[in-house]
Amino acid sequence: MPMSFTRRTAGLILGAAVAGGATLRSAAAPSSGAGRPQPRRGPFDLADPYERIAAYVKVRASLDGTPRFYHYHADYFGVPDGAAPRLLLRREGVSVHRMAIGADRTAALRYTECNYTLDERGAPVDSWLNPLTGAVVPVRNQAPAAGLLVRITPAGASNPGLNLNPPSSSALLFSAPVVSGGRVWFTDDILLFRTSADAASFQMSTARPGDLQLTELITFEAALADVQDPRLVSAPATATIGAIVPWMPWMGMKGADGRDIPGRLMLRYRCRKLTDRGELPAWLATRVERDYPGFLADPKLELDAARDAWRVCGGGRAQPARCSAKVIHIAISTTRPSAYARKRCMTLL
Repeated sequence: MPMSFTRRTAGLILGAAVAGGATLRSAAAPSSGAGRPQPRRGPFDLADPYERIAAYVKVRASLDGTPRFYHYHADYFGVPDGAAPRLLLRREGVSVHRMAIGADRTAALRYTECNYTLDERGAPVDSWLNPLTGAVVPVRNQAPAAGLLVRITPAGASNPGLNLNPPSSSALLFSAPVVSGGRVWFTDDILLFRTSADAASFQMSTARPGDLQLTELITFEAALADVQDPRLVSAPATATIGAIVPWMPWMGMKGADGRDIPGRLMLRYRCRKLTDRGELPAWLATRVERDYPGFLADPKLELDAARDAWRVCGGGRAQPARCSAKVIHIAISTTRPSAYARKRCMTLL
């Protein structure tokens, strides 16, 4: 969906808590090996924070730990300062979410995605006419990148190693689900502000210089009967995302005088969880396989924190000085988010 750290690029940008390398060794993420007992499939008491986690896993991904695919459409609106928003481009893509519940009833999450920029006929393009500048620029489509390992728990914790100074802050709020008319909605909200002074502590390789402000509001929806049905390991679900993010650098947002055009992007995503990846549109599946061979068969979403320490930053060796925090702890709360995370080696496309 819009962000992925490299990670998601992230998807993100997920706020919450981690204590560094020691946390990785002592709190390894749960795996879904063949010998691990599978969690209960329902019904769930949604007032219980641990039951709520299990229900969320069933909606967003699958209780058996297998990766689940989403097909999505996205609209990118440009919002220049002092001017009306306007639709700039559309994208279509696929995201993959994998979750697992550990013996302590917390959950691990990783996801990845890729997408393509479309013309007005819905066909993928390699160049784009920027209506705000009049320039034709090469398109940079989002390529899959393994996301940060995220831990979802009933309570988060602060990370003293995160060198963000007020007013910079990063948080994720995972609220209690809403039930109405036989449907259930789960939300998580990513709230991020980083001043240019904190750029060294919180880096995003494709972010523009200066202050960074990013908001992502995600909602997963499913039928309550499917969530509570113990015969189902994964509930059919849809998701919607609204986000405010900086201009993407490849867009070339500079005026005739060479100065940056102040403004931001507003994104809208509509997503559907697939029963099988064979439900992807033929053109999309063909293009993804051509550009990223083997991705659809094995998106490589490891849920092992020790391996994750080598995978997130890329390259052949771990880089603990720059990327020591690989597990993000999410506070599951109905009040305020008390979550902070060291976010490094991140890419926003």
